Amino acid sequence: INGLDFWNNSNRIPYDKKEQYGIIRFAGIKNINEKENKFTVEADWTNHDGYILLKEKTTYAFTGKPHERGIQRTTTLTAFKDSIFITENKEGLLGMRLDRNLEADISGIYQNKEGDTGDNVWGKRSAWVVLNGKIKDEKISIALIDHPENPNYPGWSHARGYGLFAINNLGGQCFDKQAEKVQILLKEGDSITFTHQIMIKDGGYLSNQEIEKVPAPQKPL
Repeated sequence: INGLDFWNNSNRIPYDKKEQYGIIRFAGIKNINEKENKFTVEADWTNHDGYILLKEKTTYAFTGKPHERGIQRTTTLTAFKDSIFITENKEGLLGMRLDRNLEADISGIYQNKEGDTGDNVWGKRSAWVVLNGKIKDEKISIALIDHPENPNYPGWSHARGYGLFAINNLGGQCFDKQAEKVQILLKEGDSITFTHQIMIKDGGYLSNQEIEKVPAPQKPL
């Protein structure tokens, strides 16, 4: 974002390097709706000095039935006072760290919609990717599903055997040198929105048919 790295910032970065990194500052939880099982988180994306570049609103909506849970995550980023230039990066966009038992050398196997598996999933574009594995003797599935209206749909899979599971609509040439370069300009007040669905199943694996039947996530009003 405007040349700042928002992924790798930490307290280990030397002070004289801090200006190269951005910070996502939690601003609060809004619009808790218990009937519809959703809430909105607000955050400010700032430079090291606290100057706001982007305002974030992320809505989480939850669904569930026995042995299955769904989490829809919709994030809108709005340029605050200045123009914002977003360039491609392999880190992001929606990612999670997995339980050690779901890593590739224990039990985890990735598969995408096209049928690629294991390490072959990484860097490929796909509407969805599922991880199947076991925690103790219990079968577990976690699926990340992209939204057809997202920029650069379908996103690239940043799925690593050591337990990083991510879908990234801004990867571009970081994953595939033949891909079109990702360059997004947001002028003051402009917004960009990304919606993804997370599906979790225990006691069995999600089939391709079950994932395909998941309704497309609905963008919140």
